[in-house]
Amino acid sequence: MTPAIKIFAVLTVIAGLSALVQSVFVITDISQLFIKGEMDKDTIVSIFLYFLQVVLLFSFFASASFLGASLARSKKHHVSRVITLLILLSLGIGLINIMLFGIDIHTLIGVGIIAIYIVLSIYIDPRLSDERKNRRKKRKLKGKRIAARGDKAVETPAEKDLSR
Repeated sequence: MTPAIKIFAVLTVIAGLSALVQSVFVITDISQLFIKGEMDKDTIVSIFLYFLQVVLLFSFFASASFLGASLARSKKHHVSRVITLLILLSLGIGLINIMLFGIDIHTLIGVGIIAIYIVLSIYIDPRLSDERKNRRKKRKLKGKRIAARGDKAVETPAEKDLSR
């Protein structure tokens, strides 16, 4: 496993822990609103969104912890599915944040996290890595054929197909 994947595993666990901390803050905010009696100002929809956000944050914590542990142990069995789940959970958390608080710095951080997960899912997907490996082999073979011929300017139609 590459060092970049191991670093990402640690960052994923940290992201999961930050989701856990954020869910604790949301729970304390909700409980303080109940204690102060200010919850009547919020609508039922807002209360539902707060609780849904807590559920999504706990799910994100569990999924990110599983993903980080799997990547650290070099187990790629369900990694692509967990990354897809994390992307969906991040989207849900981001949409709820926008509905409750508007667009702020947390929304932009969430978009960055989603982009990183998309890149990781492309990098880890075994079908895509096999395809990249096959393209590298074809390019290498093409280079050897051209070098053996000694003519770089002329390519046969079959070699042109290999470069696509």
